[in-house]
Amino acid sequence: MPYIIVLMTTSTKQEATNIVKVLLKERLIACANIVDSVSSFFWWQDKIEQEKEVLVIMKSQQDLFEKLSKKVQELHSY
Repeated sequence: MPYIIVLMTTSTKQEATNIVKVLLKERLIACANIVDSVSSFFWWQDKIEQEKEVLVIMKSQQDLFEKLSKKVQELHSY
């Protein structure tokens, strides 16, 4: 069974922790690492912006990705 690494950013460490706990309880991920305070750069309203975010690195199985993605969309603030 192929394994995947899924990356996600959140605005706070608490949000990252809450999402990871749900994903673990539902066995949608095997494990996760939370990396506090990364610099994210992105386009917003025709300008390049920079924000501090929290990076989440998740390990899962490829066949769980659709369920994992839907659950993250339900729980994530943006």
